[in-house]
Amino acid sequence: MPILDCKWRGFSIPQPRVIRGTSAESPHILKSMSSNPDRRSDPSPPNPELEQELQALERAFEEFRERYEQVKGDRQQQQTLQQQLQQIQQQLQDLELRLESQLFSWRELREPFWQAVRFLGLGIVVGWILKSCAS
Repeated sequence: MPILDCKWRGFSIPQPRVIRGTSAESPHILKSMSSNPDRRSDPSPPNPELEQELQALERAFEEFRERYEQVKGDRQQQQTLQQQLQQIQQQLQDLELRLESQLFSWRELREPFWQAVRFLGLGIVVGWILKSCAS
């Protein structure tokens, strides 16, 4: 039986046997295989090296499956967290906008405005008085 060399982790996988024949031969082969119980089981003795390689391959496949499930779950969690982050950023922008609008309300600017008008007006009046005295 030819063996395919698999470069991944150094496993060698036996090539499956292919039954070739015409469609007229196929029922005959299947009938002879089902009628002969010794033919169904592999008559060759178990190969311990092959068994070890198969077990190692099964372990590697199981590790790969577990890692795949972990990555799949992590991606879902990442998407959920990104959505939550976008919602939090939007809430933060809304909050900053409300705080800025409260900081620059006209109510708070009313007192400094009237003080500027008062002192500016007072400055103009004092300036006229000083100009009229100087002339």
